[in-house]
Amino acid sequence: MQEYIIDAHNVIHTNVQFRNQISQGIDAARLSFLTAVESYSTDYPSYTFTVVFDGRNAGVGSAYHQVKVQYSNNKTADELIKKRIRKLSGNKNVIIVSSDTEIHNYARVNAMKVEGATQFAQKILSGKRKNTGGTKGKKRFIHDTKNEKPTSVSKREIEEMKKLFGLS
Repeated sequence: MQEYIIDAHNVIHTNVQFRNQISQGIDAARLSFLTAVESYSTDYPSYTFTVVFDGRNAGVGSAYHQVKVQYSNNKTADELIKKRIRKLSGNKNVIIVSSDTEIHNYARVNAMKVEGATQFAQKILSGKRKNTGGTKGKKRFIHDTKNEKPTSVSKREIEEMKKLFGLS
């Protein structure tokens, strides 16, 4: 089962459709983003999505079918995401969505996949899914990473990053 952990404000601020809604209030942008993630999630019933927002819940809610919503309150979303990465370290079924290089590197050091915020926004808004064959015509998304940062690193690079972050 794939699990996405998403830095929501990164995605909102990197996508013009979500960003334009901020003028109506951050909750309007948050709600639009959550609606898009929930819609996307219906194509992937075995996936889970954890959306992390900076700040407090001011009325958007957190009751979604496959989407768990967390608010950082007095911390930053990055702190909550790093805590989750540490807890799930080594789980190759986790994909961290962020535009933050530090979060990407931290996820890679912990042997997780990463996806850019821009790429994720395009994916959930496009509604396009690629059929990879398989049984019963079920569709599975293939990540198009040609315009994004690499999603995996070698063992040597992981060891090097662990040294940089003081984890070895």
